[in-house]
Amino acid sequence: MSDSPGSEGAERDGLRGPHHSTLDLVEPPARRSLVGWIVNSVGFLIGVAILVWSARLALGDSPRASLDRLLGIDALWLGVLCALSAISVTLNAGAFWVTVLRAHRLPFARLLGVNVIATFLAPLPFKLGAVARIMIHRRWDQMRYKVILAWFAAVGLLAAACLAPVALAATQAARIGDLWWVVALVCGGLGASVCVGAGRVLERSVRLRGLSLGAGDMLGSWSVCFGNFALRVADVAAHSARFALAASALQVDLAVSDALLLGATYFVIGASAPTGSLGVREGAVIGLGVIAPSVSVSGADLASMALLISATELATLLALIGPSAWIVLRGSKSDSAATDPARD
Repeated sequence: MSDSPGSEGAERDGLRGPHHSTLDLVEPPARRSLVGWIVNSVGFLIGVAILVWSARLALGDSPRASLDRLLGIDALWLGVLCALSAISVTLNAGAFWVTVLRAHRLPFARLLGVNVIATFLAPLPFKLGAVARIMIHRRWDQMRYKVILAWFAAVGLLAAACLAPVALAATQAARIGDLWWVVALVCGGLGASVCVGAGRVLERSVRLRGLSLGAGDMLGSWSVCFGNFALRVADVAAHSARFALAASALQVDLAVSDALLLGATYFVIGASAPTGSLGVREGAVIGLGVIAPSVSVSGADLASMALLISATELATLLALIGPSAWIVLRGSKSDSAATDPARD
């Protein structure tokens, strides 16, 4: 859709369209409300409290012995956990990249750099990771706000549609039997197929196309939806492998289905936490041990595994943040080569 001269000025003002379109509904306020500041601040402090509680639970009644167990983990285990963290960040970037390909061309290396920065900021409140994505892609990649919002909505919908059936099948692994993972993949594939159908419905309706900001263009592709499904399954597998390795490093018995359930929970809660993921992922993992009868691991061991995974993830992101910032800043000097003006 081409821009009129008047709409260019409106685009600079924010998300407001010239005729009070759907974009008005998502226009952020000029100043964040006091309630928003309070909610995010309180949520962040709660996350910090949960993190401290998780650490105290991991240390248990014998803090010295528990700390020696954590510090005595072989460097090889830590290196593999860091490598899996890097793989997970790359797979997540791949899901974003595949989804937006039909609407806007972005070099994968650049999007990977943005994803590292956003993941690094994700534990903080005020959705700073998402804000960083929006600022970088809008300012330096010349992406329209409505494309960015449709893109984020499509990524979120695909993640929910593909991962929810997988997590549900994992909780019923004991009832389903050894082939529970086949059921999980089939159900996840059905979720991706539903997204394709929904996307094509949105594409064909002028009214729904406007309300969805064009997300149907992204969802209506089999390659986009099943590419996302494959990448999300691989990402959950990477998260699950991190829990399995952390359990082995800490000498904790953990079933494969439990590792999958814990990995999916850690990933989904971290991605959807409204006030930052700090402490929330660890609390969710510990809580899962209480509410899920299939998880037969103590709260102290769950806390130790979650903290070990979070620590190695932080170490990985600290190592990658410098190169990622360089890639993003370097790409900003050649925006014309990094965008597709014909589709922008």
